[in-house]
This record gives sequence, C-alpha cells and structure tokens, in this order.
Amino acid sequence: MCSRTDGQRSDESKPPASTLAESSGTVGGVAGEPLSADQQTGVNRGKLLRMFLIFSLIVLFVLLAASVFRPMGTGKRYTEIQKAQLLRSAEEWIIQYDVINRKGSVTSYTIDVSVDGQPSSMTFSLPDGHSFPYIKRIRQDMLTDGIVKFAVHEGGNTDPVEETVYYLAPN
Repeated sequence: MCSRTDGQRSDESKPPASTLAESSGTVGGVAGEPLSADQQTGVNRGKLLRMFLIFSLIVLFVLLAASVFRPMGTGKRYTEIQKAQLLRSAEEWIIQYDVINRKGSVTSYTIDVSVDGQPSSMTFSLPDGHSFPYIKRIRQDMLTDGIVKFAVHEGGNTDPVEETVYYLAPN
C-alpha cells in the first residue's frame, strides 16, 4: 500500500477499472461480466469452423499423397485391343488393330479374320507390356457380300477378347 500526496491510501497494484475491462477480453466492457449466450455460441461456432477447416485440409493432403505414392489401379491383368481402324482407299480396305498384352506374362494370341466366308488365321506370342499391330488389307475385288468378321482369341480360349463384324461396300 502506498499513500498518496492528497492523504488518501491507494493500492498501486490494482489497475483502474477501464484497464481491467480492456485486458480481460470481455465484450461487455465491465470486468468480470460473463459472455452472453449469443456471444458464447459465436465463439464456439468459430472454433468448430476452424477445426473443420483443419480436418478438411488434413484429409485433402492425405488423399493427394495417397494418389501420388500409390496410384489406384484395377490390379487385374488383361488384354487390350486399341486403335481399331477401318480405312478405305481406291483399291482396298485396311483394318488395323493393336493388341496389347497386360497379362503379366508371355501370352499367345490368335487372330481370325473371315472375308465373305473365306477364313484366315494368325497366331503369335506377345511378351507382357508389348503391343502387336495387326493390319489386314482387303482388296476390292476380293469382296462379294462385303462381310468381314474379325476376332482375337487369347491362348486356347474359344471366347474372343475382341470380336467385330464389318459390312463393307464392294465395288
């Protein structure tokens, strides 16, 4: 306790009331006054939004990291037929297919083509991850009905991996 020059005693350790209101962080402006229910709800809502934002960012980061370090895949081994093209020139039709082996091992394939009932066949082996471009040229004078059947069989399977029928216009 200290004495003042005007003869009154004061406690210097106790700040004035206005300083207490500012330093206590109360919204009401009076020291020790509790927050109202509306003010408390706003504070809680702000904390919840901040927690939700942080949680969302963590989930986003985990998903991005997982997609970079462990890409999703089917895990299945399969044969793929790509670039099925049918081209026409003045003298012939050209059918092109790319057979791609994604089976995980060397696989044998058979391609069966029938032009107006006249069959032809080709068998080949393809290492894993490699492709084989198959091109069939059909001259216009070979066509009568214009029905061309194309099928790719894997190994000794009777069910084709790819099967297509073309109806080509003969000259």
